[in-house]
Amino acid sequence: MGSQTYIQKGEKEFVNGVTRAVMECDVSNNHYLLNDAGVLTYIASSRNQRVGLQVNSKTKVLCVFSKGLIEDFHDKARGTDDLAKQWIKRAIRDVIDHGKDVPRIVYRVF
Repeated sequence: MGSQTYIQKGEKEFVNGVTRAVMECDVSNNHYLLNDAGVLTYIASSRNQRVGLQVNSKTKVLCVFSKGLIEDFHDKARGTDDLAKQWIKRAIRDVIDHGKDVPRIVYRVF
């Protein structure tokens, strides 16, 4: 039997929201994935507004996709077909994995 990985609702929403933005090259929002004491939350916010969050010791920003990264991924995906969509989702998950690894490395939390 293969192993299954549980993906929290916030992470799934983040991947879907960023995928949609990259496919359409929609840079009207910044996309945030936050870890609030182990609960992942997705927020999309206009570039002209600040995210109304109170970031404390329990809340960490795991990933931010803004204009530059959305445009870069859009250019690299080169299309809007299913192959481009799968590449985008895989690349977003790689960024999330990196975002999860950084606190473990920096703060030696294992």
